[in-house]
Amino acid sequence: MRVQLGVFDRILLLNILPEQVDMSMFGIYHDFLKELSFSEEEHNKFQIIHSEDGEVKWKNDKPREFNIGNKMLSVIKGRLEACQEKELLSEGHMDLFNKFVKNEK
Repeated sequence: MRVQLGVFDRILLLNILPEQVDMSMFGIYHDFLKELSFSEEEHNKFQIIHSEDGEVKWKNDKPREFNIGNKMLSVIKGRLEACQEKELLSEGHMDLFNKFVKNEK
C-alpha cells in the first residue's frame, strides 16, 4: 500500500506501534521504523522541536510517500483497531485510522 504521511501522522504512528514484535517480523518492523522516523535532514527541514512539557512542534510539513507491505500493514491496522476498541484514539487519529483501516475494508 502506498500512503502519504505528514509529520503529524508519522509521530502518531510511531507512538502507537508496538514496542515488541514477533521475531519473524523483526527485520520488517525495524526497517519500517527506520524509514518512518525522522532523519537529521528532516529535523532541520521541518524544524522539529521537543518542548520541555513533551509537546512536539514543527513547521513546513510536506507529506512523504511510504510503501507499506502487507505484513507491516497488518501490524498497523491491528494496533489502530485495538486502540479504537479501548477508546484510546482521539480526533487527531481519525486521518490515520481512515488511511489504514477504513480504506482497506
